[in-house]
Amino acid sequence: MYFISIVKGEIGMSNPWEMIDLSDYENHMSLDSVKQLQSMNQTMKAQFNDYDVHSVMILGVAGGNGLEHICKRKYHKVYGIDINETYLKAVTDRYSALTDILECIKADVTNEADALPHSEMVIANLFVEYIGYDAFSMAISTVKPNYVSCVIQINEDTKQWVSDSPYLHAFDGLDSVHYQMDEEELSKTMNKIGYKLIRKESDSLPNGKSLVRLDYIMMNRTLEIVTNEITKEFKAILKDNLVGIYLHGSATMGCFNPEKSDIDIIVVVNSSMTIETKKELMDCIVRINNMAPKKGLEISVVLKSKCRPFVYPTPFELHFSPMHLTWYKSNPNDYVEKMNGEDKDLAAHFTVISHRGKCLNGLSIEEVFGDVPMECYMDSIWDDVCDAETDIIDNSMYLILNLARVLAYKKEKAVLSKKEGGEWALTSLPVKYHETVSLALADYDDGNDHEYDCEMLKDYARFMLEKIQEDKMNCEY
Repeated sequence: MYFISIVKGEIGMSNPWEMIDLSDYENHMSLDSVKQLQSMNQTMKAQFNDYDVHSVMILGVAGGNGLEHICKRKYHKVYGIDINETYLKAVTDRYSALTDILECIKADVTNEADALPHSEMVIANLFVEYIGYDAFSMAISTVKPNYVSCVIQINEDTKQWVSDSPYLHAFDGLDSVHYQMDEEELSKTMNKIGYKLIRKESDSLPNGKSLVRLDYIMMNRTLEIVTNEITKEFKAILKDNLVGIYLHGSATMGCFNPEKSDIDIIVVVNSSMTIETKKELMDCIVRINNMAPKKGLEISVVLKSKCRPFVYPTPFELHFSPMHLTWYKSNPNDYVEKMNGEDKDLAAHFTVISHRGKCLNGLSIEEVFGDVPMECYMDSIWDDVCDAETDIIDNSMYLILNLARVLAYKKEKAVLSKKEGGEWALTSLPVKYHETVSLALADYDDGNDHEYDCEMLKDYARFMLEKIQEDKMNCEY
C-alpha cells in the first residue's frame, strides 16, 4: 500500500471537501436519520462482487467505507482516489491488510483526470454530484473501465440536499461544488462516451431522499465482456456436462454492430439437464442479457449426440432470446419445462459455426459438429425469408440483406454474413436494386433507420424469392 499525490501546479482556491473533518462526515452519514454510510457499505459489497474484474478504482474513497469487502483472491489492484489527503491517510491506516494491493491517490478529478491510471472498474458513490457530468465523463474516458458503477442521491427537496443533523454546518461550503443529479442526464452523458446502462437499483432513505445505483458497461467491449462472463458462469453451472460453448453470427464474421447485432451462442452438453440446472442457467442468462447489446443474447443448448451425426430438424434442450424474457420472468418453471423441441434454424447456426464459428470453451468445432447437408442448410435459411414479400416493409434492413445471402448460398455455396450478403448483391444483382441494398448496408453499419421506397422493397422481395425458388432444393428428413 502506498500514497501518492497528483499535483499540476498551484490551484487558486481549495476544494471545500478538503476542509471537512472525516469524523464529522462519517458521524453525519451514519446517523439513523441519514443512514447513508450503512446503505453504501452494503452497496459497495455488491459492487465489488457483481462483475468479473481484477482491478477497481473508487472515486471519492473518503475514509474507505466498504473496503473491508475487498477479496484479495479476486482483486490484484485497488485504487482509492480522493482530494482530501487526511481521508487517504485514514484509509491506509484502517486497511493495512490491503497493503499489497491498495494504492491511494490524492487528485482533484475536475482538472487532474488525465493522470488517473487504467482500471477495469470504476465505483463512484455520491461523487458525480460534486464534480458534474462533464468532469466525470472526462475521468471515465481516461480510465477506460469495462464497468462503471455509480450511486447518486435523488432529493425531493432540492434546496436542502444535506439532511439536518448536529454536523450540518460542516457541509456549508459544498453548495459551491454541488450539482443536482438526474438519472437520465447521467445516462445520456455515459452514452456519449460509449457506455450503456445495464443495472438500476434504488434504496429509499429518511428525509425524502433515495440512493440510486446505476451501472454501465463499455459498449465497444460488450462482446468480449459478455462472452467471457457466459464462459465463466456456464462452466461453473454445467461442470462436467459441458462439452463446449460456440460463438457464431456477426460476432465471428467481422460485422458485429452493438446497435443492430445480437450475440449468438450454441452450448453443447453431454446429457439432458435437470429442471433445477435449467433454472440456474436461465437466471444467469437473464442477468447477462442486461449487459448485452440492444438485441440481446440468443442462446440454444443442444445435446452432443444431435450435433454429430447431424439431426434435422435439430432437437434443443433449452433456448433463450429476448422475446421470451417476459415468459421466463412471469413463470420460470413453466418456461424451463416447455422450452424445448426442434428448431430448423439450428442447421444454419451449425453451418456457420463449422465454416466461421469460434470455440469459446471446450472441445473443438471439428470434434463436436458433423457436416450439415446442403439441402438442410438451404431449407433452414429459406424458412427465414419465405414470407419476405409481406414482411419486408416492417423488417426492411434484415430481409434485404438476408435475401441476398440466401441467394448467394444458392448460387455460389458461400456462407456469408448479412453485411457480406449485401456486398455480394451489389456485384451480382441488377443495378436497379443497388440503391435499396446500399441503404440496407448503411442502416446496418450506422444503426440508423433509413427510409426505403416501399414499391421497390416489394419488387426486390419478389425478384429475390423467384431467383431463390428457381431450383430450390428440398430437404428430405
